[in-house]
Amino acid sequence: MRPSILDTLTDEQKDQLYDWLLEMPVPQVARKLAQPAPEGFGIKTHNTTLQRFKKSRWTEQAADQIEAAKTASASS
Repeated sequence: MRPSILDTLTDEQKDQLYDWLLEMPVPQVARKLAQPAPEGFGIKTHNTTLQRFKKSRWTEQAADQIEAAKTASASS
């Protein structure tokens, strides 16, 4: 699979992008992302790329929460 343009973002930018995706519809985030800094990141990408990013990030966070719950359960 080809690397995504979003892979070039810093961790802080990825966090910001995910927050935007939680707050706004994907097409609106795509327009915001394309704006130059400081409003956006100057990156043009497809809605499907943003949808995949959001799903992947959500999955990672869910897995982290499950692991933390298992660790907390095992230690108590």
